[in-house]
Amino acid sequence: MYLLRKLVPLFVFFTTISLFAQKGDIMIGLQASYQQLTSEFSENNKGGNNFSLFAEYMASDKVSLCFALEYNTFNFYLVEGTDLMNKESIDFAEQNHCGSLQVGGKYYFLNMKKNISPYIGINLGYYLFHEKLEVSNYDYIERNLRLMGFKPNAGVAFPLSKALNAYIDLSYTITYINSGSDDWTGYYIISETFRNYDFWRIGAGFSVTF
Repeated sequence: MYLLRKLVPLFVFFTTISLFAQKGDIMIGLQASYQQLTSEFSENNKGGNNFSLFAEYMASDKVSLCFALEYNTFNFYLVEGTDLMNKESIDFAEQNHCGSLQVGGKYYFLNMKKNISPYIGINLGYYLFHEKLEVSNYDYIERNLRLMGFKPNAGVAFPLSKALNAYIDLSYTITYINSGSDDWTGYYIISETFRNYDFWRIGAGFSVTF
């Protein structure tokens, strides 16, 4: 009985620590990621960074609803293009920024009472890209793109304490562009005027449970 009285508090303590997300909990967190373009011009992509602010609502012990605001950067060099006005080859470098608003969900394979919880998920998002090209021998040109897309993801979540959780996440984003919103604004017309942004991402983050 003495041993039992000693073990019960320990059992309660570790059980409480492992209950880092239960039905009705809200988790708010941040994530930083490295990402790489895989669609057009991916061979010249130098990679980019992502920063995400997200919230999760636990609809059950295994299912959550997710909301996210993201900021992305992409940097790459395009070795060759065509100036249709002057009929000559040009080189240009590009730096792009993207903001997105996403909604989705996650499914945790293990009950959230476990210490380590693998998960899969999917988000639907609205993406606003700002592209800026620095053209050789000229000035620069820029445009805004409005895209819709979705992002399947998978990862592992684990508790650092009763209220603090950590994540490792791998995702792949697929976007669809409306060609009507894909026009360059500037003095020069570039033959490349249509693209999708598809990219994979690996990141890590943390959240606080309320």
